[in-house]
Amino acid sequence: MNLRQLKIFLTVAKYRHFSKAAQELHITQSAVSMQIKQLEETLGVILFDRLGKTVHLTAAGRILEEQALRILGVEREIYQAIEELKGLERGSVAVGASTTPGIYILPTILGKYRRRYPHVALNYWIAETQQIEQMTLNNQLDFGIVGGHLVEQDLRIEPYLTDELILVVGANHPLATERGVGLEALQQLPFILRPKGSATRKTIDDAAEDMDVKLNVTMELRDAESVKRLVIAELGVTIISKHAVQYELEAGRLVHVPVEGLSLKRQLVVVSRHDKALSTAAKALLALLHETTEVER
Repeated sequence: MNLRQLKIFLTVAKYRHFSKAAQELHITQSAVSMQIKQLEETLGVILFDRLGKTVHLTAAGRILEEQALRILGVEREIYQAIEELKGLERGSVAVGASTTPGIYILPTILGKYRRRYPHVALNYWIAETQQIEQMTLNNQLDFGIVGGHLVEQDLRIEPYLTDELILVVGANHPLATERGVGLEALQQLPFILRPKGSATRKTIDDAAEDMDVKLNVTMELRDAESVKRLVIAELGVTIISKHAVQYELEAGRLVHVPVEGLSLKRQLVVVSRHDKALSTAAKALLALLHETTEVER
């Protein structure tokens, strides 16, 4: 017994006529008769009483009619659910991000996504790069946005957005009025940085090693907001993502001081499993991320 046979059966029951059912289905009358015969043989019952040119449902036929309508109703619901998912009327997406993109870049984009697709369940995590990559590998996330690739296991890596790290000082710091600072003077400054293990810190440490510069790190704090507050309070200086200090720079609470001979740029990337096919909802979010990137360019 299959869905095609049930559809033919219901059409015959609807018209009480084999030839009219054949016309409706655009098949031959003999094909209709053969499918009904096979269905009766499969079930071991007679489904129609043949009375001249018309047919009538037997007791077994009426039972099958009721169940066939239910089965084909479920089939329609399945197709409808899939179509709704294609149109993002339902579904879910799980995305994670490391601290900088997670706090300062993605929230605005996720808000736009929520407004555009209000029926999609959105799950969001912010954690260190290594944790986001591990969650992606464990299939807890559809994809992640991170500031560097730290996990050893293989992941699909796609470029997302270029991020620039800059030296910032408090508004009243002696360097706030300077046009720049040299590498030698840089080593004398008290730095407040993110801890080792973060992608931001790795970018800074790699650049310092390449230039043979040793930074005087006096404090390590896990979140960028705490780093900014201490720099504003004149307890040190920091190198941080330009995205993370956009509002403080505009408000004049922090000042960007160029470093001679130093340009710290890194690629924010999308990480996902090689063997994972993204859902329609996840693809829509990824498209919106890249759409926003194009606007910023």
